[in-house]
Amino acid sequence: MLSEIWPLVAALRRAGLDISTRQVQDFLRAWHLLGPERENLLLAMQACWGTGEWSRLVLERIVHYYFSSLPLPGTWPGGGDGDSSNVGSGAPGSLPPSAGPVLRRTLTCQQLAARMENLRRSLRAEFAAGAEENGQAGCGAGRRTGRAGGRALDRNGPGGVDTPGAGLLVSALDSEVPEQEVVAGLIRQLPPRAEESLAAWLGRLRRATGWAEREKSEPGQQGEFAALARVWQTEAERYWWQNRPAQREEIYQRYRLAEVSFNCLDREQFAALQKQVLRLGRKLAHRPGYRYRPASRGQVDLRRSVAAAARQQGIPLRLYFRRRVPARPALVILCDVSGSVAPFSAFMLLLVYAMQSSFASVRTFAFVEEVSEITPLLRQARPESVLDDIYRQTSVWQSGFSDYGRVWQQFAAQFAGVLTPEHILLVLGDARNNYKPSGVEYMAGVARRVKKVYWLNPLPAAAWQGEDCIMSVYAVHCAQVFECRNLAQLARVAETIF
Repeated sequence: MLSEIWPLVAALRRAGLDISTRQVQDFLRAWHLLGPERENLLLAMQACWGTGEWSRLVLERIVHYYFSSLPLPGTWPGGGDGDSSNVGSGAPGSLPPSAGPVLRRTLTCQQLAARMENLRRSLRAEFAAGAEENGQAGCGAGRRTGRAGGRALDRNGPGGVDTPGAGLLVSALDSEVPEQEVVAGLIRQLPPRAEESLAAWLGRLRRATGWAEREKSEPGQQGEFAALARVWQTEAERYWWQNRPAQREEIYQRYRLAEVSFNCLDREQFAALQKQVLRLGRKLAHRPGYRYRPASRGQVDLRRSVAAAARQQGIPLRLYFRRRVPARPALVILCDVSGSVAPFSAFMLLLVYAMQSSFASVRTFAFVEEVSEITPLLRQARPESVLDDIYRQTSVWQSGFSDYGRVWQQFAAQFAGVLTPEHILLVLGDARNNYKPSGVEYMAGVARRVKKVYWLNPLPAAAWQGEDCIMSVYAVHCAQVFECRNLAQLARVAETIF
């Protein structure tokens, strides 16, 4: 049993889960208590190793990929000697249907080919009927005809019935054929090329099936498209895991969410990361500061206790206690929301949104070519739509190219009055000034008015001196400059500053 568990634990650790040896022991005890059935394996793992929604998702998928790639049907831990009752779904080493929504049975190649052929025939008949009804026999309409009637497709366009993968979206959304079966069949028809990465292969699959075009043309089906996208991702990663074991690192990298750059997130990662940033903000909002206050319980205050004992001939008749006071700094945030920095700004603003209660005062400003205060906007807007609201309700965006010199000049002239020696100024931007004047003299004047200036730059540190980035010019007036492009770096920066 352990011979199968330890390689799985190693795979989960590479996917970003922090699993200690003690937690493995806890899992084995939990699985023993629940019973050695396959249904209880994932349940015990999620109970012992799943610390959040994303970690439980990682567990479910990596466990699925791992056991579906085992060479023999009977090599299930605790599943006996390979009896047919232990094979479950029929796939080698695969999990049973009850183990999760994405761990369902797949058809054999012959069954899949028969179903796909029946599907193609029904689509051609439906296409011809729809064209005849509209007086356009032989021409693809590409319009929605409802669930009962299906959807007509363009024969010659992306995802048409004569292209590889024809009818995938129609069958996945309209037919009775399970989405996983259709997607798995298409993936086998369009395998990855020799030097193709996992992300490039997924992009090619989307293009071959006309996914992007249909997703844009049917905005009312976003929920169904999102569910289908999860099936796509799972089946593609499972195929990749089984057929390219030397390149599994691409799968691990996707699930190490804290290390993924903010500008490289897909929809699933973005939604998960939003929740983690909000959780980080709430955690930091309630973190105690470094100042102490007398208290009735807590840590012993040695200074006061010894002083009181000295007044009683050295006898400590009473102990005094103290506790930490939550830090409540005054904060001013200056945030670049131009196109190159927008993904990073969205998460920084989300963190500030979650931490607003922990600050004595917080004023937030956004800029591209001009600067505008967005403090009231942050209090009223939904966290996920704050950038769109900034673009609609302010005049910061004109040509879309950052002008730091103009912004520093405007900020010093219009908003210098909000700055005091108690404030911390936090700047988020890539310092790419598009070869315009730096305005460093105005920034120096602003820096003299505040306690400290911290700069968060989403560019890699090696790029701070390249092209039009003038980070070195501004760094002279900063207490510290941080590279901040993913959740792990954002957490370290937030703990350092706040």
